[in-house]
This record gives sequence, C-alpha cells and structure tokens, in this order.
Amino acid sequence: MDPTRDAEADSQTRRSFLVAAGGASMAAIAGCADEDDLDGGDPADDGAEDGGGSDDQNVIEVSIAPTDSFDNIRTKGDGSEAITYQIYAGLMTYGLGEFEPVGELAEDYTISDDGTVYEFDLREGQTFHDGSEFTAHDIVYSWERLVGSPNTQEARHITTDVPVDHDVDAESPGDAVYPDDYVPGSLAVKAVDDHTLRMELRAPWHSVLEKLTIGEVEPIPEGLVDDAPGYDGEMGFEEFESSPPPGLGPFEFVEYQEGSHARLEAFDDYYGEGPHVDAVEMTILADDDGRYQRALGGDVDIFEIPETQYDDSAVDIGTETELGVRTGTYELENGETVNYGEWQDVYTAYIINNAERVPKHVRQAMAYTLNQHQIVDEAFNGLGVPSYMYTPPTVYPGGPEAYMEKAREEYPYGFDERLPGEARDLMESNGHDADTPFELTFTTFSDRQPNAYDRLANLMREQLGPVHIDVSIEQVPFNTIIDRAIGGELDSFSLGNSIDYPEAQDTLRYARGDPNDFSRWYGTEPAERAADIWENQVLANPGPSEETVEAREQAYIEMEEANWEEVPDVMLYHPVETEYWSEDLEYEPPSTAFHRQQYNHARFE
Repeated sequence: MDPTRDAEADSQTRRSFLVAAGGASMAAIAGCADEDDLDGGDPADDGAEDGGGSDDQNVIEVSIAPTDSFDNIRTKGDGSEAITYQIYAGLMTYGLGEFEPVGELAEDYTISDDGTVYEFDLREGQTFHDGSEFTAHDIVYSWERLVGSPNTQEARHITTDVPVDHDVDAESPGDAVYPDDYVPGSLAVKAVDDHTLRMELRAPWHSVLEKLTIGEVEPIPEGLVDDAPGYDGEMGFEEFESSPPPGLGPFEFVEYQEGSHARLEAFDDYYGEGPHVDAVEMTILADDDGRYQRALGGDVDIFEIPETQYDDSAVDIGTETELGVRTGTYELENGETVNYGEWQDVYTAYIINNAERVPKHVRQAMAYTLNQHQIVDEAFNGLGVPSYMYTPPTVYPGGPEAYMEKAREEYPYGFDERLPGEARDLMESNGHDADTPFELTFTTFSDRQPNAYDRLANLMREQLGPVHIDVSIEQVPFNTIIDRAIGGELDSFSLGNSIDYPEAQDTLRYARGDPNDFSRWYGTEPAERAADIWENQVLANPGPSEETVEAREQAYIEMEEANWEEVPDVMLYHPVETEYWSEDLEYEPPSTAFHRQQYNHARFE
C-alpha cells in the first residue's frame, strides 16, 4: 500500500477493496448452490499429522477479552468465543479455503428427495474431553436443551431458522424464538442408533447444512446439565455456564481463572488436523490497549490491533484469495514486522432504538444527523464499509454493487451527507427546542472496541445536541447490554448482528416488526408491513428453488425499505476484520467470516 496517500483517498481505496472482496465472496456462495455436489467429506483428508506437538515450548500465546459464558445455549462475548471456538466441534464445518459445508462429526449424510429428512452417519470412536464416548444421543440431548431449557437464548436456530419439526403449546405466551411454548421431548431429532442421527423438518429449508456449522448446535455430553427437559443432569446451569466445558474440539480446557487466564491443551484424541502445538495460553485483559501493549512487547503470537492504533500505511499486501482474504505483513509502531490478514465480516453494527422509549421523530432526526461514512472514518479508523441496511453487502440481492446503488439512490436520510436542518425542523415540529430537548441515554460497550464506541458516542452527543437531542453516555459490558435490552430498560444502544449463514434472512429476523425484538418496533403500518412480508414472503418460501430464492430476495429488499420509513435501528457500518501473527508462526486466518478462528492448524517454524 502507498504510504503517501491522504486519509480520504486511503479510506476510499479501502472501501473499494471491501466491495470487490464482497464480490469474490458472493461468487463463492453462488458456487455452493448445487445440492448434487453436497458431500459430507473429511476436512482433515489432507495428509496432515494428528495429535499435539512434542516441544515443551510449543505454546501459542494470545490475549482475549473478558469471558462471560461458555454455554452454547447462551449469547457469548468475544472472550468466551475465543475459547469455545477451540474446544467445541459440530456436525458440519467449513474447511480452510473452502466455502461449502463439509462433515466434521458427521462422516456422511443423506437428504430425502423432498428436502425434509436429514440422516447423519456420525464418526465412531470419538470421545469428549472428559473421556465419555460421543454418540447421537449427545446431540439429541444438546438440542433438546437448546430448545427447551429455561436458560436458553438461542432456541431459534433449530426451531425458527432450521424448521425442525416440534410441537407447541397454543396456550403458552412464548413464540418460536423464545421456548416458553415448546412441548418438551417433541423435537424431531432422534438417535436411530448410537452413530446415526435423524432430523425431520416441517418444510424444506435453503441453508440447513450451513446452519449446522454454528457453535450453538455443537454437542456436550448427554445429561451433563440439569436444565434440559426430561434429564436429571450432573450439575446446575450456573455451575456449567462458568466452568470449563468438555467438548470434542482440538483443544481441551485444563485451567481457568476468571478475569486472569485460561490454558487449553492439545486434545490427543481429536480426529482432525493437528493440533500442531502443545497448548494455547490465553491472558484475559479487559482493555484493548492492554492487549495491544502485550503485542508490542512480543508477548503474544496471534493478536488484534485496536482501531485507534491501526495504520493503513503499515500494511503490505502480498496475496489475495478467491474468497477475498488478503494477507501480507504489517509494521508495528516499534518497527517490528508481523504477518497480517484481513477479510470482510458479515456483521452489521447499528444503534438500536427502543421504539417504546424513543419516538419516531427522534429516530428519524438521528438518521438525518449522522453520516455513516464519517462514522467509519472517525470512530472506526476506516476499517469497514458504511452501512445503510441490515443485510451485509456480500449477501445482499445482487451483491455489493446493488447494495451501494440502492443506498445511494434511495436512502431517505442522506447518502454520505449530514442533514441537520431536516433533523432540527423535525424535532421542532414535535415540540423540542434548545430549552426542551429530547433526553436520550446512549449505552455502548465497555468491553468490545471500547475506544471506537466511545468516539462514536461522543460524535453522537456533539452532532445531536444542536438538533435538540441531549445525549447522555454510559459504557457497560456486552452481556449487561443484552440483559438490559431483554428487559426493555435502554433508550438507544450499540449492538449488531453477524449472520450465521449466507442469506439476508439471518439478519432481517431483527427487522420484522416483532414486539419481542430489542427495538420493540411493532403496531405501526410499516412495522405490520414488515411482519407480513416476513411471514408471507420469506417464511412462506423456504426452499432452495430458483423461484423461492427470487421471492425471498424481493422480500428482503421490501423489508429494508419498511425499516427505512421509521428507523427502529440506525445503521453504522460493516466491519473489516484484521488479524496479526508472529513471523515464526505458520498460520492461516479464517477464509471467510463464516470460518472460525481456530488454532489447530497453526505451527511454529
């Protein structure tokens, strides 16, 4: 990269790359659509040796954010995910450099002609980290718990998204997202025998295998926790949530001290590639800058750099993959050179406005006042693409170019411009002025990009004040935001969504005009229209045929338009992810945003 470019040109070049990279990802996605090519292959069939390394110094050092939960049925923060990515394994996965699901715990699978019955042949001889044998019964138990536990936050994955057949209690107050109405034991997932799993769907669905790569559906030993309907359990939920869990992944949890450190060691009985190192030592630090200082000191092998410290001119790109991952080197501020990788995330960051607390005119005034391009540059140091819709550009109908064309021509609150005059007029027509502003509390992360979100919050306060919105700022941990959002206790707050499979449906579930969503946006004409589109155009066309794909894609566009009308959420940006690793470490970063950051294939030279 040319270090002489000015900031504006630098930012525009980065955005051009991100759009181009998105096109490569879409081509890969399109290449995965042929069901005749689906094969539950072994991602480890590359001749790589199994088992851990032999050198006592063969340990990867990393720093991670604070942990919260290690339980797959709970929403987890970044620190916990850094650990669970290494210790769990699931039925399906993505192989390095590939964008088609392949078998992980599943050696093979069959799909019925009508697309409603999936049967998986499971690997034999696999053991959990606690020594218990893995069988189909473990998945039945884990998924029953995912759907039926009173502690679950993730039931939708196999009730709403993957439409696994099950019974509901019509008199229960719950819905398909929350498990109150689920009839225990009715989930149509059965162990045919110890190593055969059968799953029946209510209707065919377009992304079943992709969805089965996610962490929420990865199993734990049968009967381990006592909150699954029909099981006694060996331990309570609270003990399990904060304890080192036994998984089937390449590393096992051997030591953990909350707020201090975790040690994972190579699991000798892991079926797949590696691990080629003996262990992973994880130091837990709440502060981004603290983790960065460890990287500057040479104390870690794989790390990230806060946006505040990122310098685009320090990047020297050497290669780019077909999936859009760019790798090269990066010169740290201390003069040391490290390896570098970047790829476009499928995450959309936004400001959620609780519609029961923040009126429509305030939400619209916020949208008029804030400029997403400025936010990317000033708050997030150019590491992303301005966002105008829930759907990431790589999975938007027609791809990144269609996304930007739609936003440029039709976004009603100004594309790459601020319109404070319109915002002020709107607020004054609703009774607000300098003496009687609308008082708004914006709650943002203290443990996820805290410096970047602090800059965002202060930019909001500076720009919204003159349009009669008085912003107070509070920073709290991610899990606190989740808990308070569930209770409807927040005005406006930072959040976002990373999609689990390459389809807009996975993010537009938060834009469907549902009173259970964090935005509490419902009851208005646009909200009811979005709900109708979701029910009668998206959910009514679940299959993989060309006709149903076209119907869904048109529905996605119409849902985005309905949300533009009342702005329950103000879009911010779609990030680019970066990762850095020491020169003596052979390591391949994730091939796409759907791949996990796992260390079993890493080795020291």
